Amino acid sequence: MIVFLKRVINMNKPISVMIVDDEYLAREGMKKTIKWEQYGCEICGEACNGQEGIDNAKKLCPDIVITDIKMPIIDGLKMIHEIQKFLPYTKYIVITGYDEFEYARSAIKLNAVDFILKPIEEKELISAIVKAVENINIVKKELFEKKEKFILSIFKGKITDENIILNNANKYGITCDKVYVILVANEQYESLTEKKEIKKLYHTNICIRKIFKENLNHIVFITDIEDKEIIILYNGDFDLDVNQLKMIQEKLLKEQGLCTTIGISSCKSIGKAYSAFLEAQVSERNKLYMGKGSIILYNDTAAANGDIKKLLSIEKKNLFSKMQALDMPNIDKQLKYIYFDVLSKNKILENDVKQFTIEVILNAAHIISGYSMDLEMIAGENFNVYESVAKLNTINEIYNLVKGIISVALNSVKEINVLAAENGIKDAVEYVKLHYYEDISLKDVANSVYLSESYLSRGIKKLLGINFVEYITKLRVEKAMEYMKDPNIKVTDIAKKVGYSDYRYFTHIFKKQTGYTPSKWRQIKN
Repeated sequence: MIVFLKRVINMNKPISVMIVDDEYLAREGMKKTIKWEQYGCEICGEACNGQEGIDNAKKLCPDIVITDIKMPIIDGLKMIHEIQKFLPYTKYIVITGYDEFEYARSAIKLNAVDFILKPIEEKELISAIVKAVENINIVKKELFEKKEKFILSIFKGKITDENIILNNANKYGITCDKVYVILVANEQYESLTEKKEIKKLYHTNICIRKIFKENLNHIVFITDIEDKEIIILYNGDFDLDVNQLKMIQEKLLKEQGLCTTIGISSCKSIGKAYSAFLEAQVSERNKLYMGKGSIILYNDTAAANGDIKKLLSIEKKNLFSKMQALDMPNIDKQLKYIYFDVLSKNKILENDVKQFTIEVILNAAHIISGYSMDLEMIAGENFNVYESVAKLNTINEIYNLVKGIISVALNSVKEINVLAAENGIKDAVEYVKLHYYEDISLKDVANSVYLSESYLSRGIKKLLGINFVEYITKLRVEKAMEYMKDPNIKVTDIAKKVGYSDYRYFTHIFKKQTGYTPSKWRQIKN
């Protein structure tokens, strides 16, 4: 049964036919007069009696058996009954004489698709073969779809229990004890999806599957997973030749212009196929360091230990401090050290690298927000930090994005500061930051820096993008938010600390700025 199922699920091989008849000329006649290949069939063997038919069926696993009924040792119907015990999906064409016709009707109950009276007419036999082939193809399709659903359920984490996997693997004809999981990333995925060329993406995946099937032996199963990756279950009972994979990669690139990255798991028992899939994912994602077009073995990857993560946390604080100080020369050095000496050399996982990168870019966004700028002004319209980082595949791409954004953002801040310092506006802003909680007016600030009120008003608007009153209100609300992180400070006390003697007026201003009352905001945030 197991071997048969394995054969049936192979959609590309011809349908195998075994002829069982005690008459030599009858067997030869059927073998030579029918153009089997024309109907998608091939003769896999023959037998001269029912017992030999059973023995050969165990070895050959035929899809179709054409058999006479009256034969020595064991007759045709008893033979069918025995073969059904280990080949339940095999179809039968029964040949009988006129006086056995009623007896042969019981063949219908034994999975016979047709029975034919002797002498055999070629057209009648061909009609029966066509009908049997149609039945077999339906069975093949159903079994293939069930097998595909089973394997995808493993790789999507829906089936992880080893015993369930082993039992179903046996059911669907996966007879190998060990497997490798090979993940082939189609590196055209991003560009084709951006251009919405979904049909072209579909055809590139077909091409990748076809070339792997033609050039890599011992494939148990191959399919797509989420359009961007081809997944291969490889028979681990055979050695996996990395050079052969390299040859296939080069063939795809040279003949089809398709770049692929390959991640390979360690060799595991079939019951641990899900674990092997996760390993293959980790391997493929290490293209972050090894580059697109690489072949990456799981044993060559390493996850970061606790000490490295602590180091990364310290270096992040150092970087943020330098960014706040607008120290571009040392920021460049720090970025190179973090991305190439800490992240790359220690092969930090892709998700961790991208999360760190997002945090760095958002820190830059926080700095420029104090100057009425945002990331879209720096990186372009419709820039989305999460989507932009997610699309990047190598450490160089990620480093270049971060360096570019930080450079443009902080240099823009520097230019604003230089301009503000030249005309005294920056001193005025610093004065407001120090005295925001006092009852100060534009006139008070102007007097402190020896500027006219009108000049100062225009200068603050130009520098910060908001007027004097809006700026001092913004400072007071932001400081109030910081105080409210401490549950022991009453809201009425916070109002006074940030310059509002009237609690109701403070509540009105706070809600206008945030959309929440102070109490509600504290409840949500804490």
